[in-house]
Amino acid sequence: MSKRMFIVPFVVVAAAVASASSSRSSPSPAFDPTSETAVYRVTFTSTWTDVTHPGAFPAGGHYSALVGATHRGNTRFWHKRGHASYGIEAMAEDGDPYPLAERVEARIAQGRADQVLLGSGLASPGSTSIVFTARRDFAYLTLVSMLAPSPDWFVGVSRLPLRAGEVWTPTIEIPLRPWDAGTDQGKSFNSDDADSSGVVRRVRNKYFKNSSPPVGTFTIERIG
Repeated sequence: MSKRMFIVPFVVVAAAVASASSSRSSPSPAFDPTSETAVYRVTFTSTWTDVTHPGAFPAGGHYSALVGATHRGNTRFWHKRGHASYGIEAMAEDGDPYPLAERVEARIAQGRADQVLLGSGLASPGSTSIVFTARRDFAYLTLVSMLAPSPDWFVGVSRLPLRAGEVWTPTIEIPLRPWDAGTDQGKSFNSDDADSSGVVRRVRNKYFKNSSPPVGTFTIERIG
């Protein structure tokens, strides 16, 4: 596949970019915890720098466009130890969100997903947000972004429940550590393409060790 540049989507569900130093919003008012729908904001904050990860922050470190879905609990677009679909491969290797978005559209047609989520990429450190409305029957979130430049490394969540039983969860914070899509054998940030047929797993190498801090967070807040 071509090398490592992300593509910013032309259509975005809802996104707003702010600097990492921007002040946080005030606490959300109370909402009906059992309502049919809930509006959420996901804020992707990247803390990945040459200070937090010495020797593991290449020049121009950034992330590709966010892409994902709201969907049913019996639907997965990627998972640990699974083989990456073409959509995940394209996102993780080239930062291209559209093959995965097309896969989500196919699941929507089957009644297994509700909506495609598309948001902006960002330079690191930095922050970007995406806002969406989740429905009771599609109360699971998948959202990913390529860590770039890299062979096939990405961050994200898979099949994250937005409800606990019959109640919408008000706030979720997810520390983000890189995943390896298993589709490229490259071992450094700017490795040449080297196709592989491995499985999705945590990145564990000289750059990202067990002791390495997260590269950022997803903060998921109910706002409506």
